[in-house]
Amino acid sequence: MKFFTLIILFLCGFVNPTVAQKEDATGSFVLTDGTKGKGHIKYRLADSYSRAKLVVETDTSIEKYPIHYIQSFEINNRRYTRVNNIPRRNRAIYDSGSHNDPVFLELIESGEIEVYRYRHMYQSGSPMQSGSAIQFGSRTSYINTLVFRKRETDTYLVFIPKKSVGFYDKKASNTEAIIALFPQASEIQSLLLKDKINQEEILRYIHQYNSKN
Repeated sequence: MKFFTLIILFLCGFVNPTVAQKEDATGSFVLTDGTKGKGHIKYRLADSYSRAKLVVETDTSIEKYPIHYIQSFEINNRRYTRVNNIPRRNRAIYDSGSHNDPVFLELIESGEIEVYRYRHMYQSGSPMQSGSAIQFGSRTSYINTLVFRKRETDTYLVFIPKKSVGFYDKKASNTEAIIALFPQASEIQSLLLKDKINQEEILRYIHQYNSKN
């Protein structure tokens, strides 16, 4: 049953098998204390037994930074922004622990309404013991979720469609608040209310909306 669930998610655009657990390429980073660095960067997403981290490899060393030490980073010209104020109920399961790590979002559309990509993962299956850690079955989904923000505001709205997995609280939808960002754009409102979500189509309409505002 879980296998067919993953197939449905793939067809709906929630599961993206081309997104690896490790965002991996040459890039740069800034720590919260202002320290800057460059190197071969791997962004490891949080999973069922490990918090997110940034691994930076240079010619002379390999450094592993807990994600809360990172202010921002860039991989392959994709910039990731630190966001501290996403409510726990709107976070992906593995980003919602008591440690309250920041979430890093990739800006993919700028303008009056900004759109970000929130990458996270979801593991399903029976738990298995591996040394001192508990790991889950081999079914792993890599998910891209859209996040909306009105320019020059501090509110980030995570878009949690009806048919979605991997969230702490799937019922904590921001759909109505997101629709309110587009009061005169019925096409965008309709797309956000569909059972089958097409992210590329949503982004295309929002880009057109921003170009007029």
